[in-house]
Amino acid sequence: MNTQTRQYRCFAVAALACAVAPASLLAGPINPPAGPVTSTYKTLTEVEPRIPISGPVTILSSGSYYLTGNITGVAGQDVINILNNFVTLDLNGFTISGGRTGIIILPATTAGNIVIKNGTIRGSSGSGIFSTAAAFGDVAPPTTVRDIRVDEMSDAGVFLGDKSTVENVTISGADGSTSSSGISVGAASRIVNSSVDSVALRGVNASSWAVIDGVSILSAGGEGLRAGVSSRISNTTISGAASGFHLNQYSTITASTASNTTSGNGFNLDVGGTVKDCNANNIEVDAYNIGAGGTVLDSTAGSVLGNAFVTTFGGGVTFDRCSAFNIGLNGFQITSGNVVINSTVSAIGNNSSFGGPNASGVITTGSGNRIEGNRFIACFYGVFVSASSTNNAVYRNTAINAGVGFSNNGGATNRVGTVQSAGPAVGPWDNTVQ
Repeated sequence: MNTQTRQYRCFAVAALACAVAPASLLAGPINPPAGPVTSTYKTLTEVEPRIPISGPVTILSSGSYYLTGNITGVAGQDVINILNNFVTLDLNGFTISGGRTGIIILPATTAGNIVIKNGTIRGSSGSGIFSTAAAFGDVAPPTTVRDIRVDEMSDAGVFLGDKSTVENVTISGADGSTSSSGISVGAASRIVNSSVDSVALRGVNASSWAVIDGVSILSAGGEGLRAGVSSRISNTTISGAASGFHLNQYSTITASTASNTTSGNGFNLDVGGTVKDCNANNIEVDAYNIGAGGTVLDSTAGSVLGNAFVTTFGGGVTFDRCSAFNIGLNGFQITSGNVVINSTVSAIGNNSSFGGPNASGVITTGSGNRIEGNRFIACFYGVFVSASSTNNAVYRNTAINAGVGFSNNGGATNRVGTVQSAGPAVGPWDNTVQ
């Protein structure tokens, strides 16, 4: 046997020993203990004790509960009453129908939390899921409602308190009380990936510091969505509501759409609000109504009976890279201290019932505005500075196919760049007419 062969065999034996050794170390005794063989594992009930529910019930103790089948409520009575916190209720894919309220939450405490998930609530004479304490302005336990469908309510769909979460919830038909909404939550709550359809008042009503993302609202008798101070709205659509979004002070809305309003504006933002990458179309009144100190970026308006962009509650609003098309009145109607830059307005003044034919790309009724670097196409006035307006700056704008390109009625304090025809003679601050 040569040396190479001996070395190979020694290596193979050593490798086998290494493979066998760990198994022997992990193995139990060769002789099992006396007595019957028993399981060392816990049952599901032992890991997470769950209590079955098969009919209308009042939950008095904390714990985890689940439905074993569909439940039909008794007229005039709430179907499931939750009287304690630290409760998880799994509808287990089943339906709660009838009764006064599908699930009513009664604790008045912020301790603990309540989770309701995975099922349907249908046809109650009151609300689907309702926190009594929250409704009366009292403290209520933070509640998570997830993977729930609520149909054909005579009152609110889901009504919860502060620090609640609504996720993957569908509301269809909450058409009774004029004070109810499809989804209503208290302060510092989240609503994500949910939808509301056919409600009597608001689609969504959220208090301050709300986070709302990926919500669809279709057909609401009042505002599509109202949110309180410092809320953040994103990727949300509203169609067929009386008006679109109404956001209180210092709120932000991005990548959202309001369309087909029946009697109001598309976007209403109070003081200090921000709008970015939003769209308003087929709007009954004004597309965007913006409070003092607001900012509107990269947003569009189309097929609007009133104005595309309006400032209210003071000035100090910045509009940058915005566009408006097919507008009944003015592209921008601004007061004092505002900025309109790098924006485009076309085809305005088509609402003759409001005196639209003499509409403007930008009309200012105040002072200290900056209007620069914009394009106005098929507008009677590109920029109209009213007689009471002073100290406005109008530079580097272009009016194309306009009846009157630029009209300064406020006197010499307004700084309006020289109006030129397009060509090499145009200076860096001139306005042009084509």
